[in-house]
Amino acid sequence: ITDSSYATIRDYMELWNISDVKSPLFITNADRTRLTVRAMQKLCGKYSCGSIHPHMFRHYVGTKIYETSNGNIKMVATQLGHSSIETSSKFYIKNNNKETVNVLNNVR
Repeated sequence: ITDSSYATIRDYMELWNISDVKSPLFITNADRTRLTVRAMQKLCGKYSCGSIHPHMFRHYVGTKIYETSNGNIKMVATQLGHSSIETSSKFYIKNNNKETVNVLNNVR
């Protein structure tokens, strides 16, 4: 997700007064309840989001937590509600080429 997309989501959250990270992000107009996965899929299909699916936002947040916490996988697991660090590790610990180059450049 791009910085522009992130800013759009942040603006959306402000517009709908969503401050709690555990609150539903995508809600109905009528009763402000969480949209179902199927409703999100229909919206993505209607507006040609392509292969984007709701869980991609969760992956984005997990990746950002991992990157900004200097690879604290336990924090990722806790914030995403994973019962096991192995679950988080499978998705968020990656061989980051940019990071590898930086480390190798600083090896003396």
